[in-house]
Amino acid sequence: MARLRIRLDVVAGLPLTSVIACLCLFTLTSVIGAVVATYPLRLVDGEETSSAVTGRLEVFYNGTWGTVCDDGVTDITASTLCRILGHSSGYAVNRAGTGLIWLDDVVCAGNETRISQCSHLPWGENNCGHHEDLGLLCSNDTTERIRLVGGQKTATSLSGRLEVFYFGVWGTVCDNNSNKRTANTLCRILGYSHGYSVRRAGFGEGSGFILLDDVVCSGNETRISQCSHAPWGNNKCRHGQDLGLVCTNDTTVAEKIRLANGSTTATTLTGRLEVSAFGIWGTVCDDKFNKLSASTLCRIFGYRDGYPINGAFGAGTGVIWLDDLACSGNEARISQCSHRPWGENNCGHSEDIGLVCSNERTERITLVNGSKTATSLSGRLEVLYSGVWGTVCDGRSDKLTANTLCRILGYSRGYPVNNAGFGAGTGVIWLDDVACSGNETRISQCSHRPWGGYICRHDDDLGLVCSNDTTESYPLRLVNGEESSSGVTGRLEVFYSGTWGTVCDHRVNAVTAKTLCRIIGYRYGTAVRRAGLGAGTGIIWLDEVKCSGNETSISQCFTPSLGE
Repeated sequence: MARLRIRLDVVAGLPLTSVIACLCLFTLTSVIGAVVATYPLRLVDGEETSSAVTGRLEVFYNGTWGTVCDDGVTDITASTLCRILGHSSGYAVNRAGTGLIWLDDVVCAGNETRISQCSHLPWGENNCGHHEDLGLLCSNDTTERIRLVGGQKTATSLSGRLEVFYFGVWGTVCDNNSNKRTANTLCRILGYSHGYSVRRAGFGEGSGFILLDDVVCSGNETRISQCSHAPWGNNKCRHGQDLGLVCTNDTTVAEKIRLANGSTTATTLTGRLEVSAFGIWGTVCDDKFNKLSASTLCRIFGYRDGYPINGAFGAGTGVIWLDDLACSGNEARISQCSHRPWGENNCGHSEDIGLVCSNERTERITLVNGSKTATSLSGRLEVLYSGVWGTVCDGRSDKLTANTLCRILGYSRGYPVNNAGFGAGTGVIWLDDVACSGNETRISQCSHRPWGGYICRHDDDLGLVCSNDTTESYPLRLVNGEESSSGVTGRLEVFYSGTWGTVCDHRVNAVTAKTLCRIIGYRYGTAVRRAGLGAGTGIIWLDEVKCSGNETSISQCFTPSLGE
């Protein structure tokens, strides 16, 4: 407190009691002024409606606005702070700020009129960061209702993303812990007899507030707030987990199936499997789905045989109706196959199952997107099976397998080209882990995973270089470089079996580089590693090339087999 100074000429002549009274009044006023500092509050970076206001809570102290950490903040504390701001109630949300963090561990009892009356750490002391800044949603509106948006309505059903109106704002609900009983209860609140949960934002992601998480209803509730749930505004999810519902008064599923985003020929039908339940189309997860299930469903479509295909027909949207679908072979409807309850799953649309249904058993192979000469053929390996063309993954492919497949194509020998060396295909991936012994006359006779069962992507598509060329001249060239009067640079390529291919830099030393340059026609040379002169495409013919210095052809240098 500042030192008290009184001019004697002002108090001179006054009675002593008057002087004392003056001193006491002055001191008391100074003390009261220090105690009743208001510490103004404000909400920033939020929004305001006619019935609610949101934003990050900031407090004015020592001439500067600062934030408040959310550690220990309860519903009572949030409501108290909203009441100080002039609203009837509220709850906590998160709103990151910048600058000073003034308060932490704020706990109010409910009767406070200033934030300083709530318990808290000393001003400026905290153990948090701005990602924990406290925000508030304050409102004078205590009404509560729910709705479904982003879905559709029929005479007997309603579907969409679940949203709840609380404290004057609409917000979404997370799907954590949601079950069939909870869905039934919420749909009953909306006026329908029963319901199904749709997880993982099946009706699209919402925006703004996530108001509820971990909602579990027992069945007798008439308002969503009566169900158990995490505190309003507190959640451990994102809008990618917004809960949706399908509510219906139908007592039967009345399911239908279709294949979407595929194709139809005289003998085949392909596409992503979708099922309609309660008038709403949804997808089916590939978990536990096998060849027998595919054949069963294709038989329902009217085809003799079927194969499961993962991811070839694009990811669906909206509801994922079924998961863990397994058919025994005798079912006449998809609902007769075993499966999780409708709408319950632990997958995303990246796992939507597709089908190839067919009445034919033809099989042949070809090479595409490569080149053909008088003695060679190269390209991405594709196989026609059950009337549908598809690619082959390069898992386990080796020289013997390439020789065998090229012999089937009419050539004396072959070389595998891995990692989609002739470009990535599209659509169906038919085979993976193909390994031939040398005597096969059809690719299906080689060992392989089940048709349509693979653990790869199109960037693993297998290619082949097939040849009848027995010459061994192995010409070299440098490409994608520069030439001057004194030298030339470029990526080294070698011509073999009618096809140009690149050379890996593994184990290439100074002697090897000089030798290869001498073969090209220059006295000296040095290696440029790590595709320093541009990455090539297509086949990689050689690896671990090591020359001694006297060779006249790259084939005389030590190297593993060509193409390996």
